[in-house]
Amino acid sequence: MILDEPEARLHPDLLAPLARLILKASARCQIIVGSHAAPLVEDAERPRWTWPSR
Repeated sequence: MILDEPEARLHPDLLAPLARLILKASARCQIIVGSHAAPLVEDAERPRWTWPSR
């Protein structure tokens, strides 16, 4: 799923809940997000994966 600037026209108080929803959805599918909103990026950039060993 690709989300291009999902924060557009969204109230700033809703950025953290949006980040939580994106992280929750990422457990089921790969999500690519393009955003200029630093708070959204900061809240969503906690990777829950690790590179597999070779």
